Amino acid sequence: MRIAVLMTCYNRVGMTLECLRHLFAATSIDGIIVDVWLNDDASPDGTGMKVLEAFPEINVIQGSGHDFWCGGMRRIWHAATSSGKNYDGYLWLNDDTMLFPSALKDLIVADDSVIVVGATQSKDGKDITYSGRDAHGQKIAPNGALQACHFMNGNAVFQKIGNFPSYLTHGIGDYDYGLRAKKVGIDIRLAPNVVGICDAKTVVEKWRRPDVPFGGRIKNLYSPLGGPEPHIFFRYNLAHFGIMKALRVFVCQHIEVCFPVGYRKLKA
Repeated sequence: MRIAVLMTCYNRVGMTLECLRHLFAATSIDGIIVDVWLNDDASPDGTGMKVLEAFPEINVIQGSGHDFWCGGMRRIWHAATSSGKNYDGYLWLNDDTMLFPSALKDLIVADDSVIVVGATQSKDGKDITYSGRDAHGQKIAPNGALQACHFMNGNAVFQKIGNFPSYLTHGIGDYDYGLRAKKVGIDIRLAPNVVGICDAKTVVEKWRRPDVPFGGRIKNLYSPLGGPEPHIFFRYNLAHFGIMKALRVFVCQHIEVCFPVGYRKLKA
């Protein structure tokens, strides 16, 4: 079996190199060949060059500087599929995720009809930070067996189907991908065990913060880093949940940017 590991990164070379060291510690599996494909989104710290100095076997391409997560993954995925190599599957890997040595054994399953999501935990091991999720959006904890999921976080995911749609920029791509896969009969399963460490993000989007001036909140709401941007979230909700939810979320985003009342998260 030959798999492609797909990564996109921006300006955190130390973390990216640490992630790669953990990845290579997990790839010594008989019968599996691993190629790593990394999109460096024009990092000012020279991430791509430093990665090649440490790991010359990695396939590094340069992004536009405005790829963000979905754009970067879309770019590197296209590069891998256009390389002439025939891959049996693809592993998404965020560079803030430090895999355990057993991670690939847990993620790669024989069933071609499923996407396998790997749960990650906090550094202290007390919390599951990213995982598969149930129909209510609640994280599912590994229990030693494959478990069905409704949504998925994209930190460490093994799957075998197409690329991201072109309209996605940064957020919601993993959720959208999982729901689209389910519509064509591909199930999502949570790997039996935790596959690595990735601390949960605690940054609150600027558009939700009363201490940020209104102009700054509007700018952030319509940027990929505040995302998903209202027009993208509308399209996502319309595709998966219908016009009423799409309109409700769109209106709620604009009410909240005008009258931020706290750090409430909109559910996907």
